[in-house]
Amino acid sequence: MTFQEIIEEDIEDVFFSDFAETHNVDGTDKTVLIGNLENRDRETHRITEQVRGVYVKEIGFYIKPSDLEALPIVGRKMKFDGQTYLVQDAVNENGLYFIRLGGARH
Repeated sequence: MTFQEIIEEDIEDVFFSDFAETHNVDGTDKTVLIGNLENRDRETHRITEQVRGVYVKEIGFYIKPSDLEALPIVGRKMKFDGQTYLVQDAVNENGLYFIRLGGARH
């Protein structure tokens, strides 16, 4: 067994079975890991005050590539738990997609 295969097995057996939550992504319930964005200079579920009283909510999560048709394109609309956001960042990290969504609120 290769090191990459061991990592992939651990992701499935440990992280997704022990820490994952069900959230609705684009109209379908998916198993995701809400990401800890502090190490990325981002924050999960961050609400910050912006110019003229507009607030931006951000959500970051990991999802298995098999649960999406493709890695989302930055700028595309994506629904998460019934709320519409724009994809701010989307990367493949060691066999998992990390997606950061953001949306403005007034």
